Amino acid sequence: LGESRGAVWNWWTLYDGKWKQDGASVSVFKAVIPVGDNTKLALARNSLKRLRGLKHPSIVSFRDSLESADRSNVTFYIVTEPVTTLASFLSLDELRGEDMTEVVACGLRAVVSGVSFLSNECKLIYGNL
Repeated sequence: LGESRGAVWNWWTLYDGKWKQDGASVSVFKAVIPVGDNTKLALARNSLKRLRGLKHPSIVSFRDSLESADRSNVTFYIVTEPVTTLASFLSLDELRGEDMTEVVACGLRAVVSGVSFLSNECKLIYGNL
């Protein structure tokens, strides 16, 4: 694993990585869940199963995964196309000024498109959306 980008969602941490076969940049999501936490384990396994089958321009592309267990924890690794956190993206110097409005509008449209796909096509519901 490369540099940690920090916690990105609940118990998932984002890392930079390199794909062994060709050296391409990837992102690695890592979650360490206690063996006895059946709710989180089931949610992590279900999330992995769902992501594996999703194909849409506004949904991150799945590349590979690994589930590894020891006596006290189960560790999940999900490898995807390279991604960055929203906070990192918005702090880029190139996005200052008028361009920022267009970039945010385009990003918001992509998020809406992805959520629409998940809700309408996949029949997945997150929270109260």
